[in-house]
Amino acid sequence: MDSKSIVSGLFQNSKQNEAVQEYQVIDREEMRMLQIDTLLPSENNRKLNNEFVDELAANIKLNGLLQAPVVTIENGMYRILTGHHRVAACKKLNEEDGSFQMIRCMIKRKDEIDCELLMLDTNLKINTLNSYDRMMAIGRKEELLKEKKKRDQQKGGNIKMIIVEETDLKRSQVQTYLTIYKKACAEVKEALRKEQITLSQAASLAKKTESEQIKAINQKHEKKIKKEET
Repeated sequence: MDSKSIVSGLFQNSKQNEAVQEYQVIDREEMRMLQIDTLLPSENNRKLNNEFVDELAANIKLNGLLQAPVVTIENGMYRILTGHHRVAACKKLNEEDGSFQMIRCMIKRKDEIDCELLMLDTNLKINTLNSYDRMMAIGRKEELLKEKKKRDQQKGGNIKMIIVEETDLKRSQVQTYLTIYKKACAEVKEALRKEQITLSQAASLAKKTESEQIKAINQKHEKKIKKEET
């Protein structure tokens, strides 16, 4: 490593330490300008849509970054909660012409339950989310709301209705997603993920026993193979 790289590394570590110290005084949330290379994607976030990143980059170059990403502090870096595509677009522009080296972000005090709920809610607002991803998000949201209710010692409140209100889905839709999430076997969920079965088919299978579900999926695979052979 050359001297320039060493100095750069020391400077970066210094900046990270400053970030950690500054974060201690953040009460709940605060807007700040952050270095683009200190923003890390969430491990739970869905895969980036490269075409959407390109579109955002063109829009941001023309109009600027209008909506701030939401991040939380993690080991001196900033873990992105919402705005992964926006950050990716800014990084693309930074690589192209050196712009957007720093962007305005909302920093939230880390709370694992609230952070994951925020990310799920953001993903659930995306119309392009497929049936499998939406089902997994709704199921996980219910689990987190139960954990939050227990953590905060809250009484009353219908969690299913909270999901309905926060996602703008019908109660029957939420129930369908939850039925599949809780009762469908791994084989049925995988078939839904690969779009080999529809959401309604997955919901119908989820009401059967696990052995019946597996048998039905295997039969469907066998029929497909025979059809391809003829």
